[in-house]
Amino acid sequence: MKYILAGVITLLIPMQVLFANTVVRSGDTVTMTENQSIEGSFYVLGGTVALSGNITGDTTVIGGNVTVSGDINQDLSILAGTVSLQAPVKEDARIVAGQVTITENIEGDLVVIAGKLTIASQAKISGDILFYGGELVVEGAVGGKILGSAESMRVDAVVEKGVDVTARTLTLGDQANVTGDVEYVSATDVVRAPGAAVSGKVTKNAPVVAAGNDNIARTTAVTFLISLFATLSLYLIFRRRVESFATAVRSGLIVKTVVGFVWVFMMPLFIIILLVSVLGSFVGLIALCVFALLLTLAIPLLAVTMGSLLAQLIDKKSTLSVPYILLGGVVVHLLVLVPIVGAVILLGLYVATVGTMVDFLYKKAR
Repeated sequence: MKYILAGVITLLIPMQVLFANTVVRSGDTVTMTENQSIEGSFYVLGGTVALSGNITGDTTVIGGNVTVSGDINQDLSILAGTVSLQAPVKEDARIVAGQVTITENIEGDLVVIAGKLTIASQAKISGDILFYGGELVVEGAVGGKILGSAESMRVDAVVEKGVDVTARTLTLGDQANVTGDVEYVSATDVVRAPGAAVSGKVTKNAPVVAAGNDNIARTTAVTFLISLFATLSLYLIFRRRVESFATAVRSGLIVKTVVGFVWVFMMPLFIIILLVSVLGSFVGLIALCVFALLLTLAIPLLAVTMGSLLAQLIDKKSTLSVPYILLGGVVVHLLVLVPIVGAVILLGLYVATVGTMVDFLYKKAR
């Protein structure tokens, strides 16, 4: 557990030591009142986040429920479950969330990946909207274009530079006033209300037909062979280390899964903090390279992890061998085809693989 504590302590090092003009706050609940202000960049990690003060620099938030009701004078980046943006943003806003509601002006571009994005009538997006997700509802004015892909999309506002989207259903409401062309890719025709106005052309493009079953099978087979070749190459070149890794997987699997979870989901924030700092930028670059290397190596090692666990399940005395690697690779690729449950198992297997590598390297470095 020493490396977990070391990582947490590192994240909590006072900002004055790592960088200047940057504030970092974390906790189950993080709040910022109206009479508070932050000079410089602001980084927040919390379960519930409510920001009401003035922030002069870039703002980055990772949380569960996020409400922003104070002025953001530069870029805003959010990764959360739900987001309510009730404050003006002077530059760009980038959001990844389940549900997003925007009720204030954004002077730059808006980039959102979400289950649902709602832009209220009192809001205005001065730049472009780039959306990927489930449902998009635009009731506020847009100074640029609407771009992206969605299951359903409704435009009920002024859009000054046109629409170019892919959507299962596209609706132009009575308040829609598009200056420019409307180009869309869909299997159904646009639903256009009587009051909807479009100054340019309305062009529908047919969606690309999905590949046939033979192409899908061929792609799956090729992917499996590439992954298996990478795994066997690692095993043949670094046999002793891979066998040691396989043995390490079997002991303390829960702890290693926790370690892997911390690395996969917490290290990016730590690396970002280092990269934007003055003193820690070089260390951040090294950490980024190590982080990327571990994440990449974990992919071919998934078959080793699964093979080792299967070997223990079948015969506790058995060791890792090529047949078990082949069996592990087959099970991993079968899990890819199982919806939801397969993805959850693969995620757990992946973070356990990363955690085992971190534990393995830590013990070798001592």
